[in-house]
Amino acid sequence: MDLQTSTPWEQRHAPPHPVETGSYLSRRTLLRIPGQPFRHPCRITDCSVAGYRAVILSPRPDAGRHFSTGQEVELEHADGWRRMVGVRWVNGNVLGLEILNPVTRIIIPRENGEPEPHDCDLLGVHGELFRVTIPDEPSLCDQFSLELPNGETLQVRVRWAMQGEICLQPVRPNWRL
Repeated sequence: MDLQTSTPWEQRHAPPHPVETGSYLSRRTLLRIPGQPFRHPCRITDCSVAGYRAVILSPRPDAGRHFSTGQEVELEHADGWRRMVGVRWVNGNVLGLEILNPVTRIIIPRENGEPEPHDCDLLGVHGELFRVTIPDEPSLCDQFSLELPNGETLQVRVRWAMQGEICLQPVRPNWRL
C-alpha cells in the first residue's frame, strides 16, 4: 500500500507488514516530526526489508499520540544517518514505520577489486530469497553484495535468473557436523 495514494481508512486498517527479528540497530535512535524541535527517543525492536517496528521510550502508554498514520517523520540514529519514514500504524507507544524512497543496490567487485554499485528494484522477499530486477545487465560473479533499503548488506549469490529478473540467496558458510 502506498501512503500517498491510499485513504486514511485503508492505512489504519491495513495489516501490519511482517518484520524479521534480529535488528542490528541500537537504542540510540530518535524520531523527529518535521517542523518540531523535540525528538522522541525510541528503540527499534524489529526490522524488515520494508520497514521497522519502533517502541517510543516513554513511561506514558499513550506516547504514540503525537504520531498519526500516514505521517512522514525522520528516523535519526546517533551514528549520524537519517532517513525519512512513514508511519504505517500506531498501537499505544509502538509504531510501524515504512521506509520511504527505498534504494536497493547490488555491489559487484570489479577485476581490480573496486566495488561497482548497480541500482535495482526489489520485487519481493520470500523467506531468505530476494527477487530483484536490474535495468542494466552487469556481469555477475560468484558472490557479491546486496544492499537493502534498511541499510543491511548481505553477501549473496544468484539462485536463478531470467529476463531482467534474478533471485538472490544469502551465502552461508558450510558448517561441518
